[in-house]
This record gives sequence, structure tokens and C-alpha cells, in this order.
Amino acid sequence: MKRGITVLILVLVLFLGIPCSYAGSQEGTTVLGKDHTLYVQFQDFAASRILTLNRNFLHRPDNVSITVGNPHFTGRYFSIDPSTTTIEVKLTGSRLTPYIGVLTYIESIYECRGPSRISASKGPFYPVSHRKVTEIFRYNHNRWQ
Repeated sequence: MKRGITVLILVLVLFLGIPCSYAGSQEGTTVLGKDHTLYVQFQDFAASRILTLNRNFLHRPDNVSITVGNPHFTGRYFSIDPSTTTIEVKLTGSRLTPYIGVLTYIESIYECRGPSRISASKGPFYPVSHRKVTEIFRYNHNRWQ
């Protein structure tokens, strides 16, 4: 009971603490063109972000997770194909955060099954699951954050 009240108070504080100019600005945002300087900067930022995410996955093509099943072993890793990324840069109308960048990409899980750990870790791997991820970044102090 106390936990529910605490969560309710926290939610109210968060919603009441949002400046009205920012909360209402989402409806009338302007999307910047691909030739805009901030769009190009965000494009570079997004490409770097995807490389970092791929490098930081615990299970990657060079560090496959092996699960023991009956009767097969399953090798699994995560990966983001850079060609699945889309970006958008928007003018928000807020003084605190004048621009936001929206990065959308597909995170995929690849698997291979085999009779031994070695065969399951060697491949060939096939995509078995996909997840659409959307991240929002702000442009503040002359950089994307």
C-alpha cells in the first residue's frame, strides 16, 4: 500500500514538473531536412551509436552464447544491422532542448543449432527474433546527448 502511494506521488511530481512549453511542443514539431547541418551531425552520431551498441553486446558473433538443449546445442548472439537504422531530427520549440534526434533500428537475435558446442558456435546463424528499438536524444550544449 505504501509503495503504491509512493509511486503515485513520484508520477505526479514527474508530470507536474514538466514545463508546459515542452509538453505541448511535441504536437507542432518541425522535422529538419537531410541537408541540415544538425541532421548530418546526428547521422554521424547515430552511426557511431550503432557501432558502440554492436561492440558492447555481451553475446556477439565473436562471443557466441551456447545453451545446452536436448538433443541439440544452440549458439546465439545479438546484432544490429546498420542498414535498418532510420533517423529524424526535430525542432521542438523548447529553450531547454531545442532539437531532438530520433534513432530507430532493428535489433536481431541470431541462432545456430548443432549436435555439439563447436558446431553450434560456428554457424551458419539465422535470425530468429527481431525487436524494433527507438531512442530519443537531445541536442544540448552543441552536441548530441
